[in-house]
Amino acid sequence: MKFKRLGVAKNHRPNRPKSSRGFTIIETFFGLAVIGIIIMAVFLAVPTLTRNSRNTQRQDDIGRIANSITSWVSNHRGNTITQADLQKGVVNQTTNLRQFTLTVGTNFTVTPLITGASTSPAVINLTDIKVVTGAECDTIDASAKRPTTENHRSTVLLFAIESAAGPVPKCTVV
Repeated sequence: MKFKRLGVAKNHRPNRPKSSRGFTIIETFFGLAVIGIIIMAVFLAVPTLTRNSRNTQRQDDIGRIANSITSWVSNHRGNTITQADLQKGVVNQTTNLRQFTLTVGTNFTVTPLITGASTSPAVINLTDIKVVTGAECDTIDASAKRPTTENHRSTVLLFAIESAAGPVPKCTVV
């Protein structure tokens, strides 16, 4: 007498011959899910990488502008730079900027800290650079403030960098 085997059959695909090869629907869905996760990770990473690249370029540009201002001040016996001096000195000497186009008066301005004012507001536009003379950086909100010492020749650059939440104001001492 021959008994039938109960439980799981040895061949779990009884309708297919042993020679057929292929994927089950579950294996296919699993493969598609893995591919989808990889594509999603790439799409989430690319904007962050490009934003970081632009921010690095902005900070490089700010360094070049700061060097040009320092050079101008040094060549002019420590005089404070003015709006009129920008076109003659800094803008013409500053080349190879990647994120900023220096057009005096529109996005690149020099403003002295107004007498009696304690601060100058931070820059919140990604294309603007504000040079504030007679000031120092405020560490709380990246604005320019009246110096605590009597160094009225100090100059700061106010600009903004990108973040996921929007522009972030920055301040750099020249």
